[in-house]
Amino acid sequence: GRMVVINHREGLQTRYAQLGSITVKVGQAVQRGQAIATVGNSGRPSSSQPHLHFEVRSRSNLGWVAEDPQPLLLKDLQRRNQAQQ
Repeated sequence: GRMVVINHREGLQTRYAQLGSITVKVGQAVQRGQAIATVGNSGRPSSSQPHLHFEVRSRSNLGWVAEDPQPLLLKDLQRRNQAQQ
């Protein structure tokens, strides 16, 4: 299926899969909040409904290793809440 991979400065990588259309090009720099794709059901999803497959990976001596995205998402949410106060 269609997938966008974003390599972040902190040795992290985010992956967005099962996409409809992709609005960025290979090697293009993206900004926080920028639309990179539309949700879809490309590939062989277990659901025929549009949805997003989201992964966070970190660089290690084994390559890119999957991580639990919750701590990263909570940290970003806290940062946003503090910025609004």
